[in-house]
Amino acid sequence: MPQLSGNTASGYVPSSVMGPKFVDYLRQQGVTVTRKRIDPAGLKPTQTTGEMKAIRRVADQLKSGGLSDTKAITISADNRVLDGHHNWAGRLLANSEGGRQGCRTTCRSYRSG
Repeated sequence: MPQLSGNTASGYVPSSVMGPKFVDYLRQQGVTVTRKRIDPAGLKPTQTTGEMKAIRRVADQLKSGGLSDTKAITISADNRVLDGHHNWAGRLLANSEGGRQGCRTTCRSYRSG
């Protein structure tokens, strides 16, 4: 399953570090990468499973105000989530449950294409 984090010879590297490095790599290869907010309902997952507790935690934090936004998700040119599935699904769940007044309904994203 795609994700931009994992164990390396130096130890675990989170997606908050690997995501920007991946974007830089794509740009070095001549791939256009844009950063913008996007409606999560228009995206498709590349993973078929997820940790529901993590998704529920993101949704609850967005709805309560404990989280004002999620980290940027990485998506392909055809609107598939490459990294950030739990944040995407949490935002989608929070939106479907009515969200919170003043809380954004869109996701920050890096989109290749």
